[in-house]
Amino acid sequence: MLARKFPIARHITYPRVIDSDGVLLVDVGIVMLILVFRKPFAMHMRLLFYSAAILLGVASSSPNSRGASEEQALIVKIRLGSSMGSEAEHQRIAAMEQELSEAIAKAGGDFDGDEFGEGVCTIYTYGASAEKLYSVALPILRKFRPPAGSYAIKRYGKPGSKQDRVELGG
Repeated sequence: MLARKFPIARHITYPRVIDSDGVLLVDVGIVMLILVFRKPFAMHMRLLFYSAAILLGVASSSPNSRGASEEQALIVKIRLGSSMGSEAEHQRIAAMEQELSEAIAKAGGDFDGDEFGEGVCTIYTYGASAEKLYSVALPILRKFRPPAGSYAIKRYGKPGSKQDRVELGG
């Protein structure tokens, strides 16, 4: 539609801001083209400034700007006694997670929470080094004594990257 209204639009290649999952966040060219043809010149500079601020804000708050391609993960899978686990299991895991969260934060990582379902509690932590996350978490996990079938995944990058599985329970 834009190309019909403004013939030059179909001949211009526009830069795009795309996140790590391939989702289009902002199509810079169309935003700017709409601004140029829709607003008086006095508004152009202000809107251009705001657009740049928004783009910089999107870029600085996106995982890619923090080095998500280098961000690594430690994902812990704890076997439960039933599909969603018992109240006692939830309380025991919550106590361990509190200690784990504090230790991961002190090591410069992020504790991202957990999920319960299908007989497993999955705990997510992220940081610059999967090995460092594992070395910080291991003493806490040993003290917790996870049941047989529990394991940790050290992921060395974004999803799909190389990863190692380490058995925890036994």
